[in-house]
Amino acid sequence: MRSSLVAAAPGPSSGSLQAKKTVAPGKPSTFTLTIPSELASQLRQLDSSKSLTLTLRAHATKVKGKVSTDQLSVRLKGRS
Repeated sequence: MRSSLVAAAPGPSSGSLQAKKTVAPGKPSTFTLTIPSELASQLRQLDSSKSLTLTLRAHATKVKGKVSTDQLSVRLKGRS
């Protein structure tokens, strides 16, 4: 099964990160994404009481070609 994870970076300079990895059916898998410098800069400028939301989407193609998608939102707190 082929699985890919796409993370959409919040803010005016929205971008995306991609990590592709082959995983065994029915087995949990982890993905490591590095925070891009633009997003890290936005977080440094934000007050610690505020946050940005990062949306993660995982897409997997099953053997018969059907695509399965899952989504998770994560809040990243400001660092100033």
